[in-house]
Amino acid sequence: MPLQIPEATRSVLDWCFGEQRLAKVYARVGARNSRSLGVVEKLGMTREAVLRSHIGRQEERIADVYYGVLHDEWGAAHA
Repeated sequence: MPLQIPEATRSVLDWCFGEQRLAKVYARVGARNSRSLGVVEKLGMTREAVLRSHIGRQEERIADVYYGVLHDEWGAAHA
């Protein structure tokens, strides 16, 4: 059975904090992308910023939402 998106993303974050030893991972999500917003929230990432009217797409402006998770937060939540 193929991995679902949240499980695959969790595996990538495990790799980032494990093998790559990153201090922080962030995600940038379009404010209207409810599925991706749900994934990062399900993973326990923290909303850090909303950049209003940030990206221009086909004559409209949309917001970007930034989420982040720190190494220590990820380790504590997934120990």
